Amino acid sequence: MFSFIGWNTHRASLGDTTEWYTRFQATDDSGTQFNPWGLLSPMQAEVQSIVKDTEHYKFKVQYPCAKKFVLVPPTDATAEENVAKKIAYEISKILDNPNINYALDYDGTSAAVRKAANPKMRQTAKPTARVTLLFATASPEAAKYGFKNSVQPGVFESENEQIAQERANRVGAYLMKYNIPVDSIRSEEIQFPDTVEANDAVLHPEKLNAMRYVVANVTTISERVVIQTTTAPVIFPLWLSLLTFGIIGLWKLANLLYLLRKGNTDPKSVKRSLRYFFIAVRGVCLVLIAGVVLYFVRDLLAALLIIAVIYFVLFRAYYMASRSSTVFSVIVLFWVRIWEKIISLCKKICTFFKSKYETFCACWKAFDALPCWKRQFKTLFAVCIGLLATVIILVILLLK
Repeated sequence: MFSFIGWNTHRASLGDTTEWYTRFQATDDSGTQFNPWGLLSPMQAEVQSIVKDTEHYKFKVQYPCAKKFVLVPPTDATAEENVAKKIAYEISKILDNPNINYALDYDGTSAAVRKAANPKMRQTAKPTARVTLLFATASPEAAKYGFKNSVQPGVFESENEQIAQERANRVGAYLMKYNIPVDSIRSEEIQFPDTVEANDAVLHPEKLNAMRYVVANVTTISERVVIQTTTAPVIFPLWLSLLTFGIIGLWKLANLLYLLRKGNTDPKSVKRSLRYFFIAVRGVCLVLIAGVVLYFVRDLLAALLIIAVIYFVLFRAYYMASRSSTVFSVIVLFWVRIWEKIISLCKKICTFFKSKYETFCACWKAFDALPCWKRQFKTLFAVCIGLLATVIILVILLLK
């Protein structure tokens, strides 16, 4: 039980969201029904954490040659808009379904229990997409100095640079239409690396087709909820102890009837047999009350009942341990001693702070000899309190 509670508390301290709910109801294809496994595991906890996913994509648009310095749209009239549509499609593919891991699902009902409880889901930010770089190019397609000279390495023509910029602007306009931000735009005229390839392009102009394009480097950022559920059969020792006491009680009751039938009315034997019998009766009553509450009321009252039963069992265990020398009593007394040490430590801490407070009061009285010292200190303290109150009021007004 301590591990079960401690693990979820630790995850909550790390900033994750923890949800708790009872396991007395389960929803399946036939509807919501009473879950008998809740009698062993009354509570189920889940930790909801946010995981960010980042994806990178590239989309490319090819352009035909812009003869006479006039920009020519792509052969496919929808190619430029399709870039924005593809980015929007990638965002739409991001699912909002949580990733659930049912840990320690020993009874196989954790999924149905969670469906019945329908816990509050942690909210995630909407997925976003942005173009980190819009890169547009132009080949030596505007032959200002004659085609053969224009394709030579190092021969840059401002008209080609302008054509590349216009291509970037056309794609950027469609991105703005779909509310997709663009971080950076770059355009340039691509050159051949050497004269051999440039002269080969003179003989085969189609090689220039691969040098005219716009590339959009896209990054999508999305958040998803990762859920891990946990449960534990923390009430199993309770039922085991009740079953044990019930068997012992029935056996003692049979022994009592045997003694009465034989005419043996030894007070000690009768009292001992009756004590175990009434322990069994109390156990049966607890089971019946628990069943009624869990079936009709559930949730809050059921949790209170379980807590009360656990405290009852712990009290009985301590009561038995104080009058016995079994291994069980040694274990219980060990934990009792630990709590006594913790309480003793808390008392020592309180005593320490109390002594420091008394020292502070003695020092405070010692300053009586200084003129106006206390009044100045009180004035400064009042000013600080006033400034703090003013800041708090301003923050509240700004938040509203």
